[in-house]
Amino acid sequence: MFAHVGRALSIPVWEKYRIFLVMKYLLIFTALLLLCFQSIHAQTNVSVPLNDPVYRLLDLAEMRGFCGPLPRVKPYTRSFVLKTLRQIENTDADGRFAPQISEREMFSSARERLAKEETGLQALKGYYQIRAKTEGGLDIAAQIGFGLDMQASGGLYFTDEKYGAGFEPGFDFWPSIFVLGDIGGNFSYGFGIYGGIMYANREYAGKNYIYYDGYDGDYYGKADNREIIRDVYTQPRAFFPYSYRQRWDGIVWNINNINNSDFLVWPENISLGYSTYSELAGTLLSGAVLLRIGRFEREYGGMAHGYSMNLNANAQPFLGFDLSIQPFSWLNISSVTGILEFNSIKGEKASGYSFQNAYSLSQIEIMYKNYIHFGFGSAVVWPKRFEFAYMLPFVDKHLYQMNIGDFDNTGEFAQLKLQLPGIGTVWGAVFLDEINPEAHIFELDRALFAYQAGIHVNVPFLPFASVLVSYTKIEPYCYSHPMIDTPWYSRPVEEAFLNHGSPLGYYLQPNSDEIKARFSFLALPRIFVHAQYQLVRHGAETGESQVDGSSMYSELGDNRSSDPHYRKFFLHDGAYEWTHIARAGMDWEIRNTSLQFFAETGMVFSYLTDITEGGPNDGKAHPFAVTGPHSTALFLTLGLRALR
Repeated sequence: MFAHVGRALSIPVWEKYRIFLVMKYLLIFTALLLLCFQSIHAQTNVSVPLNDPVYRLLDLAEMRGFCGPLPRVKPYTRSFVLKTLRQIENTDADGRFAPQISEREMFSSARERLAKEETGLQALKGYYQIRAKTEGGLDIAAQIGFGLDMQASGGLYFTDEKYGAGFEPGFDFWPSIFVLGDIGGNFSYGFGIYGGIMYANREYAGKNYIYYDGYDGDYYGKADNREIIRDVYTQPRAFFPYSYRQRWDGIVWNINNINNSDFLVWPENISLGYSTYSELAGTLLSGAVLLRIGRFEREYGGMAHGYSMNLNANAQPFLGFDLSIQPFSWLNISSVTGILEFNSIKGEKASGYSFQNAYSLSQIEIMYKNYIHFGFGSAVVWPKRFEFAYMLPFVDKHLYQMNIGDFDNTGEFAQLKLQLPGIGTVWGAVFLDEINPEAHIFELDRALFAYQAGIHVNVPFLPFASVLVSYTKIEPYCYSHPMIDTPWYSRPVEEAFLNHGSPLGYYLQPNSDEIKARFSFLALPRIFVHAQYQLVRHGAETGESQVDGSSMYSELGDNRSSDPHYRKFFLHDGAYEWTHIARAGMDWEIRNTSLQFFAETGMVFSYLTDITEGGPNDGKAHPFAVTGPHSTALFLTLGLRALR
């Protein structure tokens, strides 16, 4: 007996972790497989992608009071969307803010497009569908489809004092093939592969110190980290700033030299790439419990679509297991645990050595009719290991970390939305990465948090017309974390809220703020138009006046309360990039097809401000002035998308 005990205790940590993963996924697969034999009849439970325009319709419908409160855990399943659209179509036509005829047509069109009830070849809608029944009476459906997501964009720079005037072209072309289907009444599956050819040139901007320039501390014994200097690049020059999303998995290949030893991290030349989608999903207890595992985009806690501070729709996809429990219409409990993906800046092995992270998030939402929506929860980035509690939806990640050792990056969040149906909504959200109550806390870099306030107002008489105004602020070092030594790895590991090099939370970098105003309405049947103004201010990551804590890779050192360098004075402690973006556009859902055409044009004006006295990061606030360089550019983007 003792020999067996001794052998068990000698199993390496990695072997235990692998055994745990096998057991976990076997249990998940078994639970999902059992759903096939449930007698509950339901529509498909595959997800509706987050770029589908139906989310815009649902947000507007909720604001107008056409449907009940919607949980802020996305993507929604197709069955949930269809159920909500039917509820909207049956809304009281005599109500004070009843849907207009053109609005009803849009809801009906979305329902018909997503129902996909026709069998056989549907060439204009891009799929072939089979429905059958097994000898045992089990319903089976399979839908084989082809997709397309393409855009061409260009930036005409009239003036650019740093990189030069001229025209910058860019494009994305992503065809895809996918299979979706049902097995029984409650179990659904989906998988697909995308192949892409793309070009999105960036310019080299300079060097960034992950600690402030001159730092000589030895925080957590990582003196070597003081020597880490990063290369920083501009936004893709052919696209509106903060609009381009990397679609590829892992790496891309230069089209002129395709081999595994000469890959690229970014398509700075015409490049090839790939991306994958997968999903297994099912419901239990009359739909009150949703289970799914897969690799797809998610959003948790966004009070408007794409505005989440916790897990944003603009984040890169990752493979994760989602659980959502909604026993009552006013209560939703949800969680996700998954494996994050590294950014192959230093090569596949070298980058992987320092990035071996899992991610967990839990959220509770309480909704009172269409008037109050309150959500709160916690999230954690944690080096892979057997840490079962992080996967449970009822465990607060930050509090639990204090039971097991400070080796992870945890955060708490909350959001509150107040709504007057038919009039509009107002909301606030906060993400708290780390804070230590003390004097002058809000002047210290160690107060790591982000917050957001917004208002979304219905505009009467015009169909689907609304105005959305928001302000978002990301404090220095928020979402970042020092590389840290752990008992499980021989090298320091990264723990920022990053996935494949992109933020998991809001898409801005730390030490940034954003003012955004957007007006949109249905101008013609199936044609939405919009106008938007956006101002983003961000601490410089390069140059002599770069501001510490302005990057997701920044590391906060020791003496955080006493070191004068770790005091923050937004706009008054160094150089800042100001980017004004004004644009207008439209999107058109082509009748009787799954195609959506979109176009956008506008101007971008950017410049640099810098302090006029003192030095950067010296613990004092200084006056600032515009110092340049200036850039003025005109952008045009055209695209075509086949909705899945």
